[in-house]
Amino acid sequence: MQQNSAPQKLTSWSAQNVPVAWRVLLFVCITLSSGYLLSQYLSSRSEVFWVLFAPLAWFGSSTLRLFPSPQFNAKTQPGRIASIAVLILFPIGFYGFLVYATGSPWSWTEMIVSILFFAVALETLLLYLMQGYDNLVTFLASRCNPRWKIPLTVATRCVLYSGLFPFLFVILAVHRPKLLPRILDEIPAQHQEQVDFLSRDNVTRIRGIFIKPAISQGTVLICHGVGANHSDIASIISILYNSGYQVLAFDFRGHGNSDGHTITYGWAERDDVLAAYDFCLNRPDVDPDSLFAFGVSMGGATLIESLPEMPKVRAAVIDSAFASLGDMAEHQFRLLPRFARIPFRQIVRILAWAETGADIERIRPIDSIQKTTIPLLIIHGSNDQIIPAAHAKQLTAARKDRTTLHIEPESPHIGMALLNPTEYTRMVRRHFAIEPSANPVTKMNSR
Repeated sequence: MQQNSAPQKLTSWSAQNVPVAWRVLLFVCITLSSGYLLSQYLSSRSEVFWVLFAPLAWFGSSTLRLFPSPQFNAKTQPGRIASIAVLILFPIGFYGFLVYATGSPWSWTEMIVSILFFAVALETLLLYLMQGYDNLVTFLASRCNPRWKIPLTVATRCVLYSGLFPFLFVILAVHRPKLLPRILDEIPAQHQEQVDFLSRDNVTRIRGIFIKPAISQGTVLICHGVGANHSDIASIISILYNSGYQVLAFDFRGHGNSDGHTITYGWAERDDVLAAYDFCLNRPDVDPDSLFAFGVSMGGATLIESLPEMPKVRAAVIDSAFASLGDMAEHQFRLLPRFARIPFRQIVRILAWAETGADIERIRPIDSIQKTTIPLLIIHGSNDQIIPAAHAKQLTAARKDRTTLHIEPESPHIGMALLNPTEYTRMVRRHFAIEPSANPVTKMNSR
């Protein structure tokens, strides 16, 4: 038998040899299965999206050939390397600056998370966005009169940046680098107990400390502000501890040592406050008849939202809180003319809902405060550039009964505890002692 000695051609596997329908099916199956698996470990759908977006974009473009790869503007190899280096060094430098400025402990994990989010996931999405924009402009320009090309470019760029600016505003507001809490050296270590509990969503684990003075006259649940952790309000915790109160100071989701990397400004954090309330009531060393609450900034707003479901709380202090998150979002665009701020507010509302599931127009402490009956002390700085003092006045006017308002002159955001600690301590002690004031309805102090 004569054998054919002709050389055999070897065909290597290529995505082009696989029908498009099968490649799409494979991509969808991998996306759904990996998304489901990650959802068991991550705290929100947006976190699942950002973790998966870059690797799935790479897999779908380079391996399955379903869509083009994102391209850097740099044309040369050294230019691309320099672009990548800048992308990686920026989040490292930004995280390092935050750690240095706040005195927080360094976390390699959070640094890596910052790189993956800012330099990989977010940049990949922006590259695709700009690539799609360039393709659209090229397509439109090829089909219009040459004299309309410049107006077309200007118009499309206005539309692009009108959406891109609020998009980045929302993304950077809800996904911030987490800063780990510092050790509270002001309080003896034997009086500090590390605690953790599940939020009311039964998914997110909340961590913090429980502080126990030698003799206690009550317990205070305290809520910190956005982008911070419980150690950032150490001065207030020390005031409460030195006043003889036990303190539960916890980190909100997406902050400090607690789970997650997504902030919803009170929408989901309300579950954290209510879980902290449950935790206090379940402790044998907490007297449920001597339970108080304290909130600053976002923590104060979230506390107001939660108080209607915290019937055991006897009194609360609210420092530098906002009255309406929708108004706060519009305040961020205050340099724009009025006609531009309104649509930007609605764009932010849509993007925030898409990213977190939260509706900023429904986060309104000014409505929830009317459902509470306990004594409230509202403190705000007259020079607060983050949340204007007008929000404190709105909260006070919405409730009136059993509400005391104090506007501290020349004080910045959450500044009175540091700038005027003596008066701050006196006011807090008197309020938690529930002593009658000169005017039990509303007292405005603007010394």
